Amino acid sequence: MSRMTSTIGVGAAVLLARVAAAAPAVHFTGAQGGSTSVVVADGANPGKFKVDLFLNDFDIEARVYSPSGTDRISTLTVSASQDCLFRIEHPDPGQADSVRVKSVDLVRMSPGNPPSVLVTLKGIRVEESIGSVAVQAMDGTFSSNQNILGPLSVAGVTGTVDLLAPFGSLLGNLAVGGPIRNILLVGTAGTASQPITISASSIDSLHAKEINAAVSAPNYIDSFWAQRSSGGTGHFTGSVATSQFRKAVRVDGTMFGSLTLTGSNSLQLASCSSVGVGCPNPICNCDASNLNDVSIRVGESFGTPSAPTFISIGGDIRSQIIFNDRNLSGQTFNGLITAKAASASPVTVTAAQYSQTAASLGGGGAGLTPFPAHYESCQPVHNTTVSGGSMPTPTRPVVVRHYSHVTSAAEPYVFGAMPVTVARRKCGTADAFVDCSGCFNHDIDPTAPQRVRVYPRYRLPAGYEFRVRPVLSGTAALRCDVQAGADPAVADYDYRFCAAVTGTAEQSLPCASDLNGDGIVNTNDLVSSSVSSACPTGARAT
Repeated sequence: MSRMTSTIGVGAAVLLARVAAAAPAVHFTGAQGGSTSVVVADGANPGKFKVDLFLNDFDIEARVYSPSGTDRISTLTVSASQDCLFRIEHPDPGQADSVRVKSVDLVRMSPGNPPSVLVTLKGIRVEESIGSVAVQAMDGTFSSNQNILGPLSVAGVTGTVDLLAPFGSLLGNLAVGGPIRNILLVGTAGTASQPITISASSIDSLHAKEINAAVSAPNYIDSFWAQRSSGGTGHFTGSVATSQFRKAVRVDGTMFGSLTLTGSNSLQLASCSSVGVGCPNPICNCDASNLNDVSIRVGESFGTPSAPTFISIGGDIRSQIIFNDRNLSGQTFNGLITAKAASASPVTVTAAQYSQTAASLGGGGAGLTPFPAHYESCQPVHNTTVSGGSMPTPTRPVVVRHYSHVTSAAEPYVFGAMPVTVARRKCGTADAFVDCSGCFNHDIDPTAPQRVRVYPRYRLPAGYEFRVRPVLSGTAALRCDVQAGADPAVADYDYRFCAAVTGTAEQSLPCASDLNGDGIVNTNDLVSSSVSSACPTGARAT
């Protein structure tokens, strides 16, 4: 049976079933035979109406609107004995527009509807506010030019559900028994004093200038963004529980809430075909092959001493979490990050400079801008002695790993413009370090950009302690790769290791720049005649 469409105009001049009360009732019955019924009013005197839809014995779609755009609905009740659709001025794409209802306070189903009858809301679009809505099923959009007050309850989804407040906020609870495509708010989701709950099977995008909510989406969340714009703080307070963040999480302000990944999923990005809604450029790299892409960005602090923050991950941390993404002074790390991790037992990170290795977490990690080197994840490990097959070589680099992604204008490598310096002295002494940066090349690992790889141009001389420091100024400076505009320099650090004396002649060679073999690279090497002994055949890297 083809579905018929009936239009109900709500206006103050309506005479049908009108009483003297402040909220007169408009009754509409879809009768057998499929005739189109219209109640029209001139809207000269704006009114507030109770609307009763009796959609009986008729496969009908009813549309309620206000010809003048000034009328309001206090209560809309739908009674039906057969599957039907209804909407409050929300035409399908391509359908002629009409003047919208000013606001609606309550939309509900009649408790007398048979359980086997499916009544589907095809959308609500109003000029001002949407109040409480409780419907059996939905395939459409909640759209308000002001606030959506809620609570909104949708038992099932027959198509897609969107919630749009291009000039307002979502201030009431939202519960959908199925997926939500987009929740896009120019205002806030809840308030600090009145947080809300948002639940659905999945959410493609949740964007607001502040999020104060407990969010539950068991299947996945594509994009979660508390956006610092239009005077908003960009803060997130509350909780998010899902099995997977498929694209990105961004909190432009301070994060006071908790993120929980349930099940065994890892924190990593899935691929997507484009950027835009649900994948905000430049936050989402959208490359599933690179498991170290940034998945969570927090613009300011990770909680406060009085309000700790928690991230709980059911699998490994394969991606990167960045705190103080905006590079503000005085931002802190106050919270816990727990993960099942690559090891059998959970791993907990409690500070911005943690001792757990990246491998034990699953390959990723967390960093507070500006971040230093992650000593335990460097190769060799900081302040250890290396020898034998672990000795750095022209094909086995020294790896300086940082707590998050780094970048430098010295990439790709330009001779003499390394973003780190290397110096050496005799192991076990308090001698001054002597620069030997000219003995090394470098790159930043493209598959794990936390890592600066420093390649000896020749075999390292044994018996020396080596020190690596970042360059903090100039065009070659090593910088945190964050979204703060001008990337800030990393925090200063001294990363050191010793090359052991093994008695192997090849490993005891001096650096090629130390032409006179005195253990110091200086101007004396320029006039040295000891080149042949310092650079024997076969020592040079190819």
